[in-house]
Amino acid sequence: MFSILISEKGGETKRMEFDRPEITIGRVAGNDIVLPRNNISKRHSRIVFKDGKFIVVDLKSTNGTFVNGRKITGPLVVKGSDKIYVGDFIVTIEEGTGASTSSTADLENAGASDGAARPAPPPPPRGTRPMPPIPLRAEPTSMDMPSGDAMSDADKGDAPAAPAAPPPAASPSSRPPVPPLSVRPSIKPPALDDSPVRPTVSNEAIRDEKAQRLFGDKPGLSPLDRPIVPQDRISDKATMMGGDAPSPKLTPPPVTSSASADTPVPASSAPSASSSPSAAAPSVAAAPPPVSSPPVSAPPSSALRPALSRPSSGGSASPLGAARPLPRPSAAPVTARPAAPPSIASDDPQRRRHFESLSQVVNKTLDQLSLQHASPEQLQDASSRLERVVKEHAEKVFPLPIGLDSEGLAKQAMAELVGAGPLDELLNDETVFEVAVAGHDRIFVDRGTGQSLSERLFTSPAAVQRAVHRLVSKVAGKTDQTLLEVRLENGVLLQAALPPLARVPSLVLKRVRKSGGRLQDLVSQNVLSAAMSEFLEVCMRERRNLIVSGYGRLVMLGALGGATAAGARVITVEPVSELDLSGTNSAWIGLFARGPEMRQVIGQAVRMHPDHLLITDVRGPEAFEVAACLAGGQGVVVGVDAASAREALGRIESLARLSGESPSRKALREELANAVNLAVHVGRTAAGAYRVMEISEVTLAEEGGIDLIPIFTFKPEGGDGQFVATGHVPAFAG
Repeated sequence: MFSILISEKGGETKRMEFDRPEITIGRVAGNDIVLPRNNISKRHSRIVFKDGKFIVVDLKSTNGTFVNGRKITGPLVVKGSDKIYVGDFIVTIEEGTGASTSSTADLENAGASDGAARPAPPPPPRGTRPMPPIPLRAEPTSMDMPSGDAMSDADKGDAPAAPAAPPPAASPSSRPPVPPLSVRPSIKPPALDDSPVRPTVSNEAIRDEKAQRLFGDKPGLSPLDRPIVPQDRISDKATMMGGDAPSPKLTPPPVTSSASADTPVPASSAPSASSSPSAAAPSVAAAPPPVSSPPVSAPPSSALRPALSRPSSGGSASPLGAARPLPRPSAAPVTARPAAPPSIASDDPQRRRHFESLSQVVNKTLDQLSLQHASPEQLQDASSRLERVVKEHAEKVFPLPIGLDSEGLAKQAMAELVGAGPLDELLNDETVFEVAVAGHDRIFVDRGTGQSLSERLFTSPAAVQRAVHRLVSKVAGKTDQTLLEVRLENGVLLQAALPPLARVPSLVLKRVRKSGGRLQDLVSQNVLSAAMSEFLEVCMRERRNLIVSGYGRLVMLGALGGATAAGARVITVEPVSELDLSGTNSAWIGLFARGPEMRQVIGQAVRMHPDHLLITDVRGPEAFEVAACLAGGQGVVVGVDAASAREALGRIESLARLSGESPSRKALREELANAVNLAVHVGRTAAGAYRVMEISEVTLAEEGGIDLIPIFTFKPEGGDGQFVATGHVPAFAG
């Protein structure tokens, strides 16, 4: 038998007890545990007890099942200290606890055939350990607790428990207690016989019976049987300081300073059956001086478990009966609350504390002003009220994350409620080139040296969607679409994907890399070597045709555009404006087109007779026009998304054949081999830094194919790697 403790944020803790090996948790009837919340699936998760272990299985739920803040992807073995997160609820498992339905006196009389009481067992000899108590079965209960009228006085906890009736006279037919066993690891307790089954009892009653068998008429119980009260979590204290009513706590019985940890508590201090209700709380008398005795083996670990179940209705013969019972929730229907934001998937305690503090301020503010389902426009109109309430709740959060004060926390909460959250700060940072939001708690920032996880975060997916709505609205964009691509006021490109086309609201912000206007800037950033830079500058001045491939091709295209001769006419064709050549000495004309319009715009750019034509991206049939530009002109630089220089040439060849106007594959391949002079591939190292991996000459092979001869290569050796010149001199350098 095991117990399930279920608690909701800001709510009470409920207990359910089960004696079956498998239970299910879900939103609808038919589950063993029904949790009616929108962020819980109909059949959410399952808990299985097998081979003495508890196993948690997620039943392909929408929001997933989390254990200690980490989402599980398969069956996972959990312990009693683990926290299972199911939607807004925290589930913990307690083995061997149950609700009390009988008193200590009933326990002593259980098993007697004619109602006679059991005789008191003799005290155990020194240096021995008694047999562990026999586990008793308890009937499972339900989350739906009875109302206050249907509860007994003992369950309500408003009146003291009724005194236990005196046990009847001893009967010869009573079963004598099992004598204690000597402390030998090889000896096991005797098997059970066909004696009558005892009634359902709680942990407290089981321990009371055990203490009675162990100590008999001795003047007390071992202090190891005292209940251990768990301490409150920091987050619970922060919630209480935020204005929520404090939850009741269990209090241990008072112990005098003279009591020793090795001295049993006198039995005379326990309340007797004839004591008055006002004297129900036990008092511990001064213990006699300890008597020297041989060391006794440590009791079983089960004696050290917290006593969290409800005490028995009868009188208690040990201080365990003084533990305050947990409050029973009322059967009145609970009003619907807005779904809490999903928890953060991180093991960093400071990051988790930051998320909890920000979520607490935002959620309490929205609850107080009844703006849980408000639109971004409504939140903007209520900004003055929001600011006042946010400051009040931010001052109540304790403890705060390291490096963040109440004022800073209030600013972050206001930025999420009426602005774009952490994106406002990142957009104002000129050192940030790219921002990728892969979830409300996963924001990646690229400052030119690779992506890294940001410390800032949103509190929920809805907050991410509000930020996208506000950013798009500023540039008069359509906010009712699920796929968005707009240029913001500061030139940043926003690309967003929203549900249902995306799993979670996601977006990417790209800034024009103005520092990429010169090859020398890339040399200082170790993107390429000085020899590579000089070679590419000569190729651009001589108007050679280049293919640039790889993830960092836009950085290289911007630098190549800045390497043109002074006064040269440069035309760029881009799906969206990502290049900025305004700082160069060339006459720059930027054209924008995408999809079917690309073919028409490329043709128009050719008729303008530029000195250099830069096409940043080729993804469709416009590759046929690109191949024609390469074959019929000079100074053409083309960007292709490919994993290598050879794949880039093959991709142009394959895309050109989609137009239906291209010649045979062999003829097209020969045309590309004769038209393209260089292939430059830009990649990223294992650390995420940009590097020019290869600069190769493109030639026509003897069998009619395309051959690449490396001129410069990058070898990832010796820490940051090194650039190597192969010694090959290209034919056009003649």
